Amino acid sequence: LGPDVPQSKVHQDYVAWQCDQDAYACSGQKCSAQSILFAHKNWMDTGLLDKLKNTASRRSLTDLTVGPTLSVSSETVKIHVERLLQIPGAKLLFGGDELPGHTVPKPYGAMQPTAVFVPLKEITKGCDEPSPDHDRTT
Repeated sequence: LGPDVPQSKVHQDYVAWQCDQDAYACSGQKCSAQSILFAHKNWMDTGLLDKLKNTASRRSLTDLTVGPTLSVSSETVKIHVERLLQIPGAKLLFGGDELPGHTVPKPYGAMQPTAVFVPLKEITKGCDEPSPDHDRTT
């Protein structure tokens, strides 16, 4: 998201809702799923991440707004999140836990919508050189 932020709170809320849809609809298992969000400071100042967290936190198995991931287990997601949190300046914004009360078999994932903040300077570190550690951008 660039530096231009709509003045209307309704439009700002819509952008937060759309970010949630892009990242977490279909449990993030669609080819167009948003895996990374670049947001200008102006957007951060609007409370975008809090709005995104509030919207994502409403997802549940009960109403099928979140479901199992078929291509990755909960354990694999947890390991990935832990590795991301070892990057300097990284922090868990929300999620990171399994869905409460789920009965999804272990080979599949049943995770809350999850977001990890990683500073841009860390994401781009070493971009000139090939690296086996691609966690920063996946």
